[in-house]
Amino acid sequence: MKKKRVFLLIGVIIIAFVAVFLVFWQMNKRQMNVELLPPSHDHTTWVLNTSSAYEALAVLNMLSGDPLAESIYSEDISSFEDKQTSEASKSIANIKAWKEQTGMMVTGVPTSYFSAIDPKSIDDLLKYSNDPELIKNILIENDESHSWAMPYYWTGDWKNFIDLLPDLKVALEWLRDIGFEEEWAMQYKPLLEQQAESLELELRDYNVIKTVEEHIGFSLPSDEISITLSYYWKPRGTHLFGTRFVTETASLEPEYFVRTAVHEMMHPPFNRWDGRARDAILPAIEQNSFLMNYFNHREMKYGYNDVDYWVDENMIRALEQYISEKLGVANVLSDRWGKYEDGGMHSIAPVVYMLLRQEKFPSKDASFESFIISMINEGYFSEIESQELYSDFFTNTPEPLDISL
Repeated sequence: MKKKRVFLLIGVIIIAFVAVFLVFWQMNKRQMNVELLPPSHDHTTWVLNTSSAYEALAVLNMLSGDPLAESIYSEDISSFEDKQTSEASKSIANIKAWKEQTGMMVTGVPTSYFSAIDPKSIDDLLKYSNDPELIKNILIENDESHSWAMPYYWTGDWKNFIDLLPDLKVALEWLRDIGFEEEWAMQYKPLLEQQAESLELELRDYNVIKTVEEHIGFSLPSDEISITLSYYWKPRGTHLFGTRFVTETASLEPEYFVRTAVHEMMHPPFNRWDGRARDAILPAIEQNSFLMNYFNHREMKYGYNDVDYWVDENMIRALEQYISEKLGVANVLSDRWGKYEDGGMHSIAPVVYMLLRQEKFPSKDASFESFIISMINEGYFSEIESQELYSDFFTNTPEPLDISL
């Protein structure tokens, strides 16, 4: 009997060891040294569309607690709440608890994952919610091609996504049953389609893909930018699978959509297949108490509550402004990164913007990643240097670039 127990214990230990080995092997496999393809596209094709699937996800995000959306859609929220069944109310409450626990939004990672199957309707969302492995397989297959600057599939995010699905399915079924899609198709879809048709013509002269590639230093997975216009997506936009994103229509100026496209195409701005960029950049920021003070005292409602994501967002906002000035579509520079832009939390952006101008970026064969690392190595992200650059931006805001691409 004792021998059997010993053999059983040895067997359990071996199985546990193999399991741990496989986990670490898989992690190392995904943290590989991947060299991204150099810029390869010469033009940009624009495609604009609508989707009741993304509208439904946005509605569930605002019904489950989103301070920014609540201030915009208060009447819509009241109308939806009047129609809620007890089962739907319970699921929406559970979604709210999920958001608080994970720090995620329905319009964030879950929407990005669903976008892998390009959903057009609530039925599409329900179909793949019942068989999420189909989404997972698409994500992993895409990752194996290394066509993007980071893996789409992360085990932690995927677990959170799976945990959300039971309540999300109940809430989606409720929206379907109350005729949400039919009402949206009558009230909002015709105008959105008209706006999409008009904007496609106005955007075709802006070569965003080529310009972004020249500045980030690697190739994007496609020369087509696909934009889904949404009524319920205010005040945000979300990067979807590949070179796609969904955004609001508060402004119908083509310049707004060009700026948004520049921004969304740069998520992420660095090679995320290994830890080189993160290991070089993140410690320099985290050790800078001046820059980190803005993160530590941020308003949570804006959603940038992960320091890694906050750093990326700052880098992108700076480069977005810089590129947009070259394209002639930039926001007014004096309005950038102050208290009216997410409460003034983006302290890194003005520092990076000033360095981009100072160094006349890009130089030949220099990626944005290598540029930032070189600026760190030269001491520009020390507390003293970064504070001087930050102060200089706000006290002596430069004139916008007059370089036209």
